[in-house]
Amino acid sequence: MGYADNTIRGKIHTSDMITTSNTESIATLDHPVKFKKTIILYNPLPGYSNEDKGVPLSILSIAAPLEHKGYNIKILDAKVHAHDTECIRKALSWLDDAICVGITTMTGPQVKGALNMARAIKREAPEIPIVFGGWHPTLLPEETINHELVDIVVKGQGYNSFS
Repeated sequence: MGYADNTIRGKIHTSDMITTSNTESIATLDHPVKFKKTIILYNPLPGYSNEDKGVPLSILSIAAPLEHKGYNIKILDAKVHAHDTECIRKALSWLDDAICVGITTMTGPQVKGALNMARAIKREAPEIPIVFGGWHPTLLPEETINHELVDIVVKGQGYNSFS
């Protein structure tokens, strides 16, 4: 289910609904959730080093309202860890209780880290939806959604989609 002008293969988000490839609506993630209450949010390294220690505001803006609604939010910021592999290891340890994994990415080197995380998640738990958001999916939604590791694309402000 989606809007014709904003939906490609039924998996690109509009500002008021998330749609998936099998046309199940997940209206702003307010659907009843049994037992699983964890949402993993991941910010890959933005470049080739982790020297920039800025706060991942995009992920924090999504996390706050979700936590307020009772979800257990796990934030992984590769800038804090030595490498993306440490974040992947932690994410894999949290999959048992995960509803989805949200990954933010800009066009450029950050896409590699995003795809590495998505690949590891799909290898361990292919049923868990991978949600890509950020500048790259917003500017190139068709390219992003056509990747085999991406289940859902959020265009624009993720806050509107997840809250």
